[in-house]
Amino acid sequence: MAGGDSSGLSKAKWGVSPSHVFYHFGTSGMSVAAATAITHPLDVLKVRLQMQLVGQRGPLVGMVRLQMNTKTVSRPIQELHKIASEEGVRALWKGVGPAMARASALTATQLVTYDESKQVLTRWTSLQEGFYLHLM
Repeated sequence: MAGGDSSGLSKAKWGVSPSHVFYHFGTSGMSVAAATAITHPLDVLKVRLQMQLVGQRGPLVGMVRLQMNTKTVSRPIQELHKIASEEGVRALWKGVGPAMARASALTATQLVTYDESKQVLTRWTSLQEGFYLHLM
């Protein structure tokens, strides 16, 4: 019975149960980890192409973009093929573990904080779901 009372006190104080928070944290973390695993080869490609430019054009300033147009579309594809043939396909996922851990923790924390903050604001203020609530 005491366990139910402490859970009730926690929920009454914060308006949400700890299991609800952990559920949101876990699902958002897993989602972004999966997205990172899928898109990581493109990040590897971007970094490698950026590093090829170092020294050729002086220090890199600003963002280097891969523009997929008729003149440059073969360069990224050739680089992907080169990486896969010289280092193996697994090389496209080098560093994916730390990237997944970082992205999972960051995104899960942001999503949980955003969702819980919205719920607290609707309870403590007269704000309703809409633009001003999202702005706050």
